[in-house]
Amino acid sequence: MDLFWQLTVTGLLTGVVYALLGVSWGLIYGTTRTFHFAHGLAYACAAYAAVAATQHLAGNLVVGIVAGVLGAMVVGLACELLVYAPLRRRATLQLGIFLASLGILIAGQSFLQIGFGPDAQTLKVPSLGIQIWGPVAASRPLLLSSGIAALLVLALALFLQRTRLGREIRATARNYDLAELVGIRSPQVYALTFAIGSAMIGPAAVLFALDNVATPQMGVSAVLYAFIAVFLGGLESLWGAVIGGIALGLIAQWSSLWLPAYWQTTAAFALFFLVLVLRPAGILGRVAR
Repeated sequence: MDLFWQLTVTGLLTGVVYALLGVSWGLIYGTTRTFHFAHGLAYACAAYAAVAATQHLAGNLVVGIVAGVLGAMVVGLACELLVYAPLRRRATLQLGIFLASLGILIAGQSFLQIGFGPDAQTLKVPSLGIQIWGPVAASRPLLLSSGIAALLVLALALFLQRTRLGREIRATARNYDLAELVGIRSPQVYALTFAIGSAMIGPAAVLFALDNVATPQMGVSAVLYAFIAVFLGGLESLWGAVIGGIALGLIAQWSSLWLPAYWQTTAAFALFFLVLVLRPAGILGRVAR
């Protein structure tokens, strides 16, 4: 029973982080219809920006998180302004844009390896340790990451509902042509969406690197979990991505009760395919944000 509660707590905490990844990726995809696989590069660059900042500026976690947010935002904006926007102006097919995104991810991983070396990098900040509640324990970086993730998701939901820019993003997501007709400048909305969606993953990437290590390939699994969470919950629903992320975290952890730990990813994909077969529109279907 203790193992079950340990896996449940870990699953909930990681699930909230998966929810953040899903919401950030889903915001970009839902607004721009860009299958932004290079989101994984923004995630990795956030961790490496934190590594560089804490090594050369100060061994302070706050400095690292700020650097990570800025690093992820710069990468996301660069992808949109330098690659995706020019391709859209040339009426490139979605498949072409997806292949470009995949190319950015692969090339970016190579540049990170050239710049930082082939070895995994660690953050030069004091360890946060482990929090223990009776038979259940959790690393403090994971606790902090899940707490920040929950706050960011709530902040995004309020931003989309209560602000003019948020309403412009929702309008562009629903109908690009109509948004243009009423005076919304969609290219600027797209750039804003990439900036927000990319910045959101910065803290998660930095705290993951603190709990583990930073590698050029760390963003691949992150972006895979992100779009699994989105498709599980439903493409048109922010809260669907949240539910999908939490379900993903719980199923991946609970699978360890019956399967070896290295089967967690397999269990996550099995859940994904099961939901696609039984409910192709996702758990919440096409529910408006």
